[in-house]
Amino acid sequence: MRNVDIPVLIINSKADTLTPYFMGRDIFDSIRGNNKQIWTVEDSEHAMVWIDHNQEYRDKVAELLNSIEK
Repeated sequence: MRNVDIPVLIINSKADTLTPYFMGRDIFDSIRGNNKQIWTVEDSEHAMVWIDHNQEYRDKVAELLNSIEK
C-alpha cells in the first residue's frame, strides 16, 4: 500500500472478528500522503457495514467518488 497514489477509503468495524479493526488501521497507516480516508463503525460484523449503515455507506462512497471527479 505504500505506493498507492489514488484515493483510498478504508471501511472497517470494531466488531469485525474476521478482519479486526487494527488491520484496517494498519492499511490506512501504511498509505503515504493525505489521499486516504478511514471510516470505522462500532457494531458491524464482517462485510455487514453495507447493511447496518446503508445510507452512511452510500454517502461515504459518493463522497470519495466526487473527490476523484474534481
